[in-house]
Amino acid sequence: MRGKKWLLTVVCALLLVGVVCVLSNWLIDPFGVFEASPLQWDSYAQTLNPRGSKVRYISERPGEYDSFVVGSSSAASYLPETLERYYGGSFYNMFHYGADTDYDRELVRYLLEQGEVKRIVLVLGLSDAYALHSKTEGLTAVPDYRVSGENEAAYKLRFLFASPSFAMEKLSSLRKDTEMPQTFDVFLPESGTYDKRLRDVESIGSLQDYLTLHGEDYLSETADTTLPDIERCAGNVAAIREMCSEAGTELTVILTPFCREQIEQYDNAALNAFYQALSDVTDYWNFSITPLTYDERFFYDVTHTRNAAANLVLARIAGDESVGLPDAFGAYCRQGESTDAAQLKKAAGESAYLQNGSATVPILLYHHLDPDQPESETTLHPETFERQMHLLKEQGYTIVFISHKLNEIMEITDRLTIMRGGRSMGVYNTCDVTKEEISRLMVGRDVILNVQKDKAQPTDVVLRVRDVEYVNEWHKKMLDKISFDVRRGEILGIAGVEGNGQKELVDMLFGFLTPNAGSVTVQEENILGLPQQKLRSKGISLVPEDRMLYGIAASASIEENLISDRSAEKRLNHGPLFNMKAIHEEADRLIEDYTVLCKSRKQQVGMLSGGNIQKVVVAREFSNDPVLILADQPTRGIDVGATEFIRKKLVELSRSGIAVLLVSADLNEVMELSDSLIVMQGGHIAAYFEDTKALTDDQMGEYMLGLKQQSADQIRRVCHD
Repeated sequence: MRGKKWLLTVVCALLLVGVVCVLSNWLIDPFGVFEASPLQWDSYAQTLNPRGSKVRYISERPGEYDSFVVGSSSAASYLPETLERYYGGSFYNMFHYGADTDYDRELVRYLLEQGEVKRIVLVLGLSDAYALHSKTEGLTAVPDYRVSGENEAAYKLRFLFASPSFAMEKLSSLRKDTEMPQTFDVFLPESGTYDKRLRDVESIGSLQDYLTLHGEDYLSETADTTLPDIERCAGNVAAIREMCSEAGTELTVILTPFCREQIEQYDNAALNAFYQALSDVTDYWNFSITPLTYDERFFYDVTHTRNAAANLVLARIAGDESVGLPDAFGAYCRQGESTDAAQLKKAAGESAYLQNGSATVPILLYHHLDPDQPESETTLHPETFERQMHLLKEQGYTIVFISHKLNEIMEITDRLTIMRGGRSMGVYNTCDVTKEEISRLMVGRDVILNVQKDKAQPTDVVLRVRDVEYVNEWHKKMLDKISFDVRRGEILGIAGVEGNGQKELVDMLFGFLTPNAGSVTVQEENILGLPQQKLRSKGISLVPEDRMLYGIAASASIEENLISDRSAEKRLNHGPLFNMKAIHEEADRLIEDYTVLCKSRKQQVGMLSGGNIQKVVVAREFSNDPVLILADQPTRGIDVGATEFIRKKLVELSRSGIAVLLVSADLNEVMELSDSLIVMQGGHIAAYFEDTKALTDDQMGEYMLGLKQQSADQIRRVCHD
């Protein structure tokens, strides 16, 4: 009897473990196969089977995409936005790690069966000539049942009884804010690619680091190249070509760039056999051996190109003359034509694009340029900087100067290339173009930096500051009996050489610092000592000086940043749960209203340009029904288009009855935007101007540098008592 009880206990325990295993696999869904899972994530970056999750993603969005990139991980750098620019349509990158042409063939068949497909871009790497990964065992390489033709129930059953360790791995990945066990940067589910901009700033020595770690494994893998593998690869390409022809789908076959370490593992005969096998079945673009082959800057590792290399490939195919390409870069191989590897190597080696030897390049690092401060160890006057640039030029150096500041561009450069949206808008002699023309080319329209505004009609006082004092940790008085009012319907500007108390004033107003003396009220309520959340509830918005440190959570999505200050509002919640539909609508509205250039609301905000990050910040701060906006350097370090937009918004909001306190080191900005103006010097108010229209730079400079000081009665007018 005791034995039976023991056996029953064991059986029950095993059944319980099985039930827990099944439930955890369904609930957590580590392989992204259970569409009904309550914990389903859109991004396959958080699943362990990317083959299945991409197919699921597009199957849920029929008709949204009409063109596809197909291939292994060597196809990951071929960006949909670049392809759309050249070919039109709506592209999705279906690359899969470890995929081979066996899988590519079945995937293309599936895609063509789903509806009209305009174009297939098939990207082949050298690995496709020797590696057939369909033989790979394990759940991470199982094709989706829609592609393989497997019974859906049988397909899902194997994942239902997978080891619970996979579910734990996914949870651990989420907890650590990583993606797959192989960590890549931000996955963009709407395009099928990874955002590699973080990888693109890696050291060019990363390739050598990779070879040091994995070279032995790589060499042993490539040693198994055989002609049957090549023939099988070519047979799959032929099948893909035939299917596309029958469906009326354009097919572009690209043999992507190989790096030197790959090429050196094969003799010319093996490479020629691969070329011939492809030429026997299709036209294709051959970029296998080019000047890029010998330039490790274009590779992350031995098999993966940087996005820059793929962009050059697509520019060559499209005949984009605005993109500078190396000599002997790529060739269009018609069916039946032969290609010789030795000739490709010779042409690539002779290209002027390839820099043999070394060159001495001076790298100049400047901490800070400031026209209003005397030169010091940390500050350099722009005139000195300009002289140094011209001195280097006279010594025979070619200088590449990158800036969005038009004054610097006009003063320093001889020629300029204007960029917009990742594309060159042309090369010009600086003397032949005006600031207005440059701005228009940068933004795509006329830019008006001289702000047009109606005369302010200020009403009641919103912010009242009286006799505020602040002494910093080094016992220096940074604020010395500061008193002023900011009224509804006006922009009160604060000008001054940086370091004269402006930063401390803003930090004090938003609760980052506590003054040693004085009072601050908003709408007659004391705000000193209140936490930031409470200040926001009283209608105070802050555009901080440092947007990366205080303005955003860089690793969070655009949507999360936009609703971070209002997530508790009833309209965005269903009881204890978020109203995701309302949140999505809110984020999409703000993205559209503030013209944030992004792929989607789910994109990581830190991946945006500086101007678009700032638009996310101001979209959140300007749209939460503020009564007072603290705008601290709102256009610092951003492009002219974003600058124009933000300046117009500040004026628009002030004229709607909102009080605006503007702090800016940009003298033109603070003088043009402000209706009235405070000048700070040495921690106190040196001057107050009720109207900025008649102000000149010289007048401002005298007060900013402490050469002049208004009387107490003149300054007291800023209090409007």
